[in-house]
Amino acid sequence: MKNKQSKFLMLLTIQIILLAFLVFQLTDYLPEMQKSFNNIFYDYDIWLSILGSVCSAFVVLIMMQIVLKNKKRTRKPRVFISYAHKDKEMINKIKGKLFRLDIKVIENIEIGEIIEERLIDIIEQCDYFVVFYSKDYAESAFCKIELEHIIQSGKRIIPLIYTEDMKDEIEVNSYLNKLLYLRVSKDNFDLMLLELLKVINRFYIKDVNN
Repeated sequence: MKNKQSKFLMLLTIQIILLAFLVFQLTDYLPEMQKSFNNIFYDYDIWLSILGSVCSAFVVLIMMQIVLKNKKRTRKPRVFISYAHKDKEMINKIKGKLFRLDIKVIENIEIGEIIEERLIDIIEQCDYFVVFYSKDYAESAFCKIELEHIIQSGKRIIPLIYTEDMKDEIEVNSYLNKLLYLRVSKDNFDLMLLELLKVINRFYIKDVNN
């Protein structure tokens, strides 16, 4: 949310500067316009100059928007994985795969860090949340707090619902249950990794083109 606000403020600032430039350009013609107001509409040189200034301003604005969009395209997606500590072994496999594909994984909250402040920082940094929802995750009070902040962020969530066996049942969080999620077990873990990468890539391509 903060990144979007920053970009909006940047574009707004540019537009204000360009508007001020146009006003400054027009003030050069005010004395002449006041002297010969009746003839101003027939003074083609003045109108051509004004038109040139307006066109220049729009060209600069369009170029700035292109630069900002290209900058976003060159940046790699940033992902945060929310998980229970007991699932760390499997999470390390996911992280390793993402690192090899140059996808930035934002580090989790460390002991001694202020939870609320660190979560706000994580939400600002990341593009997508991967929630590794297991039995241990569902039972963790800390994971519940983390998940609440993730849901409130409004950013894309990719749920991975994990059980050791695909036949095992698990009660999924009511919000995550509304989303299309990936079902994961030890048997299909490698296939799940490939599908996860496809989902992240698809979301990222869609987002940078918007």
